Amino acid sequence: MNDSITGSVDVVVVGAGVTGLYAVHRLRGLGLGVRGFERGDDVGGVWYWNRYPGARCDVESVDYSYSFDEELQQEWDWSEKYAAQPEIVRYLRHVADRFDLRRSYTFGTSVTSAELDEETLRWTVRTDGGEVVSARYCVFAVGCLSSTHVPDIPGPGTSPAPRTTPVPGRTRAWTSAGCASA
Repeated sequence: MNDSITGSVDVVVVGAGVTGLYAVHRLRGLGLGVRGFERGDDVGGVWYWNRYPGARCDVESVDYSYSFDEELQQEWDWSEKYAAQPEIVRYLRHVADRFDLRRSYTFGTSVTSAELDEETLRWTVRTDGGEVVSARYCVFAVGCLSSTHVPDIPGPGTSPAPRTTPVPGRTRAWTSAGCASA
């Protein structure tokens, strides 16, 4: 393992979804040096990965908008009350472009470890690309829905997308994630 530090910043942000993008924007606005890493090839976080038919937010689209910039709020018009995945990704790309957030990120890169040195109070962050970055702070904005988890339920289970699964004594069970999956 390459242990030589390849970069040093104030903050490492892991994830380029809704929270990660805002963190990069806000931290840069405070004058901090920020380096972001995102496993996907572009911004979007969970919305980048969850592309199954019918994927959409379960809150009103306007509630999914950033409120830190009035001009941003006024220039984006949601086409539906509950936006579908493609429109949410377009919105997040628009935000990334408008605030030049991509320049702080390395895309297509996973963080493989983050270790805090308790003496120096600095993080050593390693990536699958061989980078080793030192940071005073780390923001882990990976989201709880960013990795596929197929539950151990007997029956069909080859698709990571939501599906119906036969359950003994029940007609159907819906397998999904998030607050709308009950």
